[in-house]
Amino acid sequence: MVNFLTPKVSQELTLELSTIATKSEELVSITIIADKLPIHTFQGVAEITDKFIVPTLDSRLLQISKTGLVTSWVEFCQGVACGFFGAPFGIVAGSDCLIVGISEYEDGGKLVRINLSGEVTTLVNLTTSIPRGSPFGLAIAGTNIMATLVTNPNDSQGVLIRVSNTGEVTTIADLSVFGMPFAVTIRADKFLVATEKGAILSINEQGIIEVLANLATAGLGIPLGVASQGDNIFLPTNKGFIIKYNSLGELSLVADLNKMKLGVGSGIISSGKDLIVTTNNGYLIKLSPAIGNPL
Repeated sequence: MVNFLTPKVSQELTLELSTIATKSEELVSITIIADKLPIHTFQGVAEITDKFIVPTLDSRLLQISKTGLVTSWVEFCQGVACGFFGAPFGIVAGSDCLIVGISEYEDGGKLVRINLSGEVTTLVNLTTSIPRGSPFGLAIAGTNIMATLVTNPNDSQGVLIRVSNTGEVTTIADLSVFGMPFAVTIRADKFLVATEKGAILSINEQGIIEVLANLATAGLGIPLGVASQGDNIFLPTNKGFIIKYNSLGELSLVADLNKMKLGVGSGIISSGKDLIVTTNNGYLIKLSPAIGNPL
């Protein structure tokens, strides 16, 4: 079952985008935490033990301090073996571990658990599971892992699945009508999913889908990530925008990363009052509210 809401586009979005971008710069302060990282679109970010963890295209996890010190922390493979291993994309932090989604270069992948000592164990093989596919977005719901799974990239098909702490896989919702699902986070008792055709979905445990907004039809691009902060949802898009969806159903522009030569954001998390974002130009950045202007 799918329910559709009609989002309200804030008055700012009726202006020229260049005007909006200039105005948005007055609302946020952007700090580059680290640059020249070997990352691209869909590489996520997590925060644990006061450090940021970023997966890379060369099958590593980087540990990055809040002052920008970059350390290679976990190497999933080395040399020729990396050609068969795949690449880590989605990542989420628990209280004492990280869950990372590995997408293979062919269809399939797996979820792995990494403890604070950097030891890696496989939680579930998604190449042999039902459904099977490549994981991208991850979120933790109690003792379970929620994952967006691309089951057929050629036909833009995918699902939202739940993985128990013993590796049992359950399909929550088929999302193929919205294209490939990219990212997922949790707000209250709902799962928020960013999708290829522009829709932002709110899905409950029973798999009932509510369409909150469609960024593509609003001219804002395709959402590649999603983060929840208070009553607001923040979404980086393939146009380089960071978009806010508020509790009134209004869309507004927070920042234009492309204009600032930072590239396109995809991984995004809430960190206190700030947002932490990875970009396809190899940056890890922090968006902070300007004085007197909450994000």
